Amino acid sequence: MDQLKKALQKAGMFSSEQTRGKAKERQRKEIALDAERKGHEIRNQCEHCEEFRPNVEQYAHKNRILRGTWLCVKCADAFNVSDDLRNTMQSPDSRSGMFNRQYGHTRKSLAEKGPPKKVIRVGR
Repeated sequence: MDQLKKALQKAGMFSSEQTRGKAKERQRKEIALDAERKGHEIRNQCEHCEEFRPNVEQYAHKNRILRGTWLCVKCADAFNVSDDLRNTMQSPDSRSGMFNRQYGHTRKSLAEKGPPKKVIRVGR
């Protein structure tokens, strides 16, 4: 029996254990490739209105009326979600610096936190 196995392996036939191992390895590689591809996607579907829009960002809001954290600018403005709660800068407009909100101030970068500082003028 052992000689038959060796002859089959030499001829290119593998045992079922080896075939399963190669199949699992292929599956792991496919999962890794899928994870890499998903990392480069830009989300453009709002989780609340379920429409495809160019300016969709992730907000860490606590508004119970809204479904989901990925919101378009229209929904974020309609439900008064502050731009301070925005976690991403992944839409084309926010990357180019043209991202603008109707409700409240607009952060220019993710490093900027809170509302813009007030300038206090001394003198006059």
